[in-house]
Amino acid sequence: MSNVIKPILGIAAIVFAPQLAPLLLSGVGIAATAGAVAVATAGVVLVGASLVGSSTSDSMASAVDIASVEGYAGAKLQTNKSNIAPVPEIYGEHKLGGNIIWQDTNAAQNSNNTTNGYNRDYWAIIVIAGHEIQAINNIFAGETTMTARGGNKFTTEYVHIEYYEYSTSARNVQTINWVKNNLANVETGNNLGLPSITIPAKTAFLAVHQVFDGENTKNTALEAITVKMQGKKIRTMVGGGGVVTVQSVSGSNKYFINDVQQQTLELIEGNTYVFNYPSAHPFKFSTTSNGTHASGSEYTTGVTHNSSTQVTITVASGAPTLYYYCGSHSGMGGTANTPAALPSSLTYSTNPAEILLDLLTTGLGVVDADIDMASFYTSKLDCDAAGFTCDIALIQQANIQSIISDVLATCRGKIFHSESKWKFKIDTKSQSLADTLTSDDVLGNSLSISMAGSAMIANKVILKYIDPADEYLSKESVKEDTTLQTYDGQIVTKILDAKGVDSAAQANKLCEIALNSLRYSEDASGNRVKQTPLAISFATSVKNAHLEVGDVIELNHTLLDRVRKFLLLSTMTDQSGVIQISAREYAETHFKNSSGSYLI
Repeated sequence: MSNVIKPILGIAAIVFAPQLAPLLLSGVGIAATAGAVAVATAGVVLVGASLVGSSTSDSMASAVDIASVEGYAGAKLQTNKSNIAPVPEIYGEHKLGGNIIWQDTNAAQNSNNTTNGYNRDYWAIIVIAGHEIQAINNIFAGETTMTARGGNKFTTEYVHIEYYEYSTSARNVQTINWVKNNLANVETGNNLGLPSITIPAKTAFLAVHQVFDGENTKNTALEAITVKMQGKKIRTMVGGGGVVTVQSVSGSNKYFINDVQQQTLELIEGNTYVFNYPSAHPFKFSTTSNGTHASGSEYTTGVTHNSSTQVTITVASGAPTLYYYCGSHSGMGGTANTPAALPSSLTYSTNPAEILLDLLTTGLGVVDADIDMASFYTSKLDCDAAGFTCDIALIQQANIQSIISDVLATCRGKIFHSESKWKFKIDTKSQSLADTLTSDDVLGNSLSISMAGSAMIANKVILKYIDPADEYLSKESVKEDTTLQTYDGQIVTKILDAKGVDSAAQANKLCEIALNSLRYSEDASGNRVKQTPLAISFATSVKNAHLEVGDVIELNHTLLDRVRKFLLLSTMTDQSGVIQISAREYAETHFKNSSGSYLI
């Protein structure tokens, strides 16, 4: 897929698939004209170090989008005929209609019968994506599941379709094969009397034949065509930091990295990776396979042993291929490649971190060198552990900020710019402390503490998502606290849209965490209390310039009743070097149900 990035008054604009020429109605057929179809234009707006519309933990994705979940679900299922509709970008699994870019009728297969009725053939090209598709699961003619005939052919009695995969080359209505009957027999468009119409390059489409059977009055209206598919292949991130465990395999201990035995790592140059390992098995690097056990030496460039259970490596430019090994035992390790950029091979993925990476790189043209791949990889692991996935189809004109917000809403994520790189974090349980601050770290009297009144904060949260079991229409997850409603004297409802969520389990987790983050805090012993989390802001010096969005800090301040944890929501530095921080209280109870069990 080709993209165009252009500055508009300092705001980045995104245009997907400009190569698709609109094909406009002309009589009974549709003729090609010059032009382009732009999918989405709008900007990325930065406030301090965070992206506006990102899913901060207390609001998820509150940015106004082009449509509600209901409108989005309905629009996906429509087959449109438009010269301005976008070329769909499909992430994950969906059922959706496409866009008719050419259509015509003739009597090549079914001739007129003036005695018994009007029999005609209808031919159409329906574009379904502007990229390679992982798989077509089913095609539907109306409510009927079409029969797969092999070779990308599908039929019912009156509807016959061939699916054409994404190609970088243009194709022509006359030269492609068309399925002409329910036996899946094919004929070229030229032999069927179809005109010479160019089908634009870089599209995946359906060549559709439908029969009007006036003679038997069985098929007197066109069937709506929808496709259930697994969408775009994108770059995926493999081993790079995380949890290192040791397991016995056939009597010998082996490293397992993020539950993968001796995983081959991809450590991108310029990125920093953290490995946590058992103290009995020191995790080290070498330029020799099996390290010192094979007469090699330990590699130390950019490597810091933070403790007996944690090592950090910042991969140097031009770093050699590395091997990780156990300093105490032979044969436990594996390979750590050190590419300059993420490998370009494409794989189907529904992980929010990898979808966001694709939006940044192929959508906004951000180069790998400007992305903190390690933070994206860590967030990928966090999403996997929490069971967070994203299935979202870009089918309407929308600004990139809105699209990113929809993806962030599937995982409670934050994307921000720090230390000259784009970083990604998700709001998750058991986060490590980035630092402990005291009254001395807060400049002057800058600390502001607030707590919203209970009557203004929701005691009922409704999260709307997509339900595949109900024809991919919208459904609601509802979480509420009746005790709080009685205390507040009213029901205060917050409605959240999560277009990229199509799992009831994920929707329920996100809905409950959202309510918890709004209404509950913890006492000094870590017990849940029905108290709105504190919100704070303060100024600090360059001493704390290392702090960034998504970090969890402890603050020991005379204005607080005790030491409390806070999640940083934004950081801004002025010309004098003073750093303005805003944060909200962080508590493990936000990620637990009412019984105290973790939700993720």
